[in-house]
Amino acid sequence: MRFSIAFACFLLALPTACKFTARRFKSPQFNSSTDDLSRELNHIVSCQHIHIDGNEVTANGEATSELEIDIINGRNVSTDTAKMQSMGNSIASIVRSALQDVNEYDTYQVRFVKVDSTEIGTKRQWTGIRYAAADLVLRKPKDPVFARSTDSLYVSLYRLVACKQFRTRGWIFSRGDERSSELDIEVVDSKSLPGEDDGLRALGERIAADSKRALADTMEYGVYKVSFVTEREDGSWEKYAIVAFRSFEL
Repeated sequence: MRFSIAFACFLLALPTACKFTARRFKSPQFNSSTDDLSRELNHIVSCQHIHIDGNEVTANGEATSELEIDIINGRNVSTDTAKMQSMGNSIASIVRSALQDVNEYDTYQVRFVKVDSTEIGTKRQWTGIRYAAADLVLRKPKDPVFARSTDSLYVSLYRLVACKQFRTRGWIFSRGDERSSELDIEVVDSKSLPGEDDGLRALGERIAADSKRALADTMEYGVYKVSFVTEREDGSWEKYAIVAFRSFEL
């Protein structure tokens, strides 16, 4: 009888030793529309679809949250591990920067998903990379202020290279206590670019230098990045080349 009582007490004590885990959806809230975010991400990765979803896991009273970013059938995703990690970091950084609360999630997982659909069924394979929020770079828009109209700047740039359009965007980047600033100059659908790397870099340097001189404050940005791109019908971009210069080099 004493054995039976002891065994019954052991069974009653078991539930108190179990770990309790609960999972719930935690939908992200963005500052702008998801269409705007998709266009930004298309500058980094060309893909069939992007799916973003968040969740929160509570275990023994402690909650952790993660945002999952699925890149479906990416067309320019490198198989090189280092390049894939770098692309994933850029994607996660852009998504985190677009959140209303940048501290909403503890981790970000970027998954490069390949989906093959046939008459038999759908095959899904993916490679996931997880990033801590603290390891991501936050960026905020810092629109350039020019001393004169942008029309006059673009006229001078058109003398250097014939293209469909010029676009300029400024950013402030931060990670921890580190701060930096960058002016992006995008040359869209140019038909007359130099074929050799040295010629392309020389052209990019002239474009960056002219853009810097046109600013009201020439010390506003620390880095100038010139991107030569081709724009597809779906709004995604195929980068032909990117050249970057520090402000003191111009």
